[in-house]
Amino acid sequence: MKTTENNKCRKCNGIGKPSKGYVNFHNIRTMYKEDEFETKLLNCLKCEKCGNSWIPETDTNKINKRLEYLRQELEAERISYGELAELQSLADHIDKNDVQLLEAAGVPENLNNKND
Repeated sequence: MKTTENNKCRKCNGIGKPSKGYVNFHNIRTMYKEDEFETKLLNCLKCEKCGNSWIPETDTNKINKRLEYLRQELEAERISYGELAELQSLADHIDKNDVQLLEAAGVPENLNNKND
Protein backbone atom coordinates (compact mmCIF):
# COMPACT_ATOMS: atom_id res chain seq x y z
CA MET A 1 0.00 0.00 0.00
CA LYS A 2 1.29 3.44 -0.95
CA THR A 3 1.95 5.73 2.03
CA THR A 4 -0.14 8.90 1.99
CA GLU A 5 -1.28 11.37 4.64
CA ASN A 6 -4.59 9.49 4.54
CA ASN A 7 -3.10 6.23 5.77
CA LYS A 8 -0.47 7.56 8.22
CA CYS A 9 -1.29 7.18 11.91
CA ARG A 10 -1.65 10.57 13.57
CA LYS A 11 -0.44 9.13 16.89
CA CYS A 12 2.83 7.42 15.87
CA ASN A 13 3.19 8.00 12.08
CA GLY A 14 2.95 4.25 11.48
CA ILE A 15 1.21 2.84 8.40
CA GLY A 16 -2.50 2.06 8.48
CA LYS A 17 -3.60 -1.26 7.03
CA PRO A 18 -7.19 -1.91 5.83
CA SER A 19 -9.36 -3.34 8.58
CA LYS A 20 -12.93 -3.37 9.90
CA GLY A 21 -14.24 -1.86 13.09
CA TYR A 22 -17.48 -1.54 15.01
CA VAL A 23 -18.74 1.94 15.75
CA ASN A 24 -21.50 2.58 18.27
CA PHE A 25 -23.79 5.50 17.51
CA HIS A 26 -25.64 6.40 20.72
CA ASN A 27 -28.84 8.36 21.20
CA ILE A 28 -30.12 7.85 17.68
CA ARG A 29 -33.37 9.78 17.55
CA THR A 30 -36.16 7.42 16.57
CA MET A 31 -39.79 7.06 17.45
CA TYR A 32 -39.10 3.73 19.18
CA LYS A 33 -37.28 3.71 22.52
CA GLU A 34 -35.60 0.36 21.82
CA ASP A 35 -33.59 2.00 19.01
CA GLU A 36 -31.50 4.25 21.28
CA PHE A 37 -28.24 3.12 19.73
CA GLU A 38 -26.98 1.49 16.59
CA THR A 39 -23.79 -0.46 15.94
CA LYS A 40 -22.28 -0.48 12.47
CA LEU A 41 -19.34 -2.37 11.00
CA LEU A 42 -17.26 0.11 9.02
CA ASN A 43 -14.14 -0.04 6.89
CA CYS A 44 -11.23 1.58 8.67
CA LEU A 45 -7.46 1.65 8.85
CA LYS A 46 -5.50 0.14 11.74
CA CYS A 47 -1.94 1.16 12.54
CA GLU A 48 0.42 -1.80 12.32
CA LYS A 49 2.70 -0.13 14.88
CA CYS A 50 0.47 1.11 17.73
CA GLY A 51 -2.95 -0.41 16.95
CA ASN A 52 -4.78 2.92 16.63
CA SER A 53 -7.80 2.69 14.30
CA TRP A 54 -9.36 5.48 12.24
CA ILE A 55 -11.74 6.05 9.40
CA PRO A 56 -9.77 7.46 6.45
CA GLU A 57 -10.42 10.96 5.19
CA THR A 58 -13.17 11.39 2.70
CA ASP A 59 -13.78 14.25 0.35
CA THR A 60 -13.14 17.56 2.17
CA ASN A 61 -16.44 18.91 0.90
CA LYS A 62 -18.34 16.07 2.59
CA ILE A 63 -16.48 16.64 5.84
CA ASN A 64 -17.25 20.37 5.79
CA LYS A 65 -20.93 19.69 5.14
CA ARG A 66 -21.00 17.24 8.04
CA LEU A 67 -19.31 19.76 10.35
CA GLU A 68 -21.95 22.34 9.46
CA TYR A 69 -24.71 19.82 10.19
CA LEU A 70 -23.13 19.07 13.57
CA ARG A 71 -22.89 22.82 14.26
CA GLN A 72 -26.63 23.17 13.61
CA GLU A 73 -27.40 20.27 15.96
CA LEU A 74 -25.15 21.82 18.60
CA GLU A 75 -26.77 25.25 18.28
CA ALA A 76 -30.24 23.70 18.47
CA GLU A 77 -29.11 21.87 21.66
CA ARG A 78 -30.10 18.48 20.26
CA ILE A 79 -26.73 16.97 19.44
CA SER A 80 -26.44 13.33 20.53
CA TYR A 81 -23.52 11.60 22.22
CA GLY A 82 -22.88 9.72 18.99
CA GLU A 83 -22.70 13.00 17.08
CA LEU A 84 -20.33 14.44 19.71
CA ALA A 85 -18.11 11.39 19.27
CA GLU A 86 -18.22 11.93 15.51
CA LEU A 87 -17.29 15.59 16.05
CA GLN A 88 -14.32 14.49 18.14
CA SER A 89 -13.19 12.19 15.33
CA LEU A 90 -13.35 15.15 12.92
CA ALA A 91 -11.42 17.52 15.22
CA ASP A 92 -8.40 17.60 12.88
CA HIS A 93 -10.65 19.08 10.17
CA ILE A 94 -12.09 21.92 12.28
CA ASP A 95 -10.69 25.38 11.57
CA LYS A 96 -8.34 26.45 14.39
CA ASN A 97 -10.40 29.63 14.93
CA ASP A 98 -13.74 27.81 15.20
CA VAL A 99 -14.04 27.96 18.99
CA GLN A 100 -17.60 26.64 19.05
CA LEU A 101 -16.83 23.34 17.31
CA LEU A 102 -13.38 22.92 18.86
CA GLU A 103 -14.82 23.31 22.36
CA ALA A 104 -17.64 20.84 21.64
CA ALA A 105 -15.08 18.39 20.22
CA GLY A 106 -13.13 18.57 23.49
CA VAL A 107 -10.02 20.14 21.95
CA PRO A 108 -8.09 21.97 24.69
CA GLU A 109 -7.32 25.64 24.21
CA ASN A 110 -3.77 26.49 23.18
CA LEU A 111 -2.57 28.34 26.25
CA ASN A 112 0.93 28.87 24.83
CA ASN A 113 -0.21 31.66 22.47
CA LYS A 114 -0.78 34.35 25.09
CA ASN A 115 -0.29 37.89 23.81
CA ASP A 116 0.40 39.47 27.21
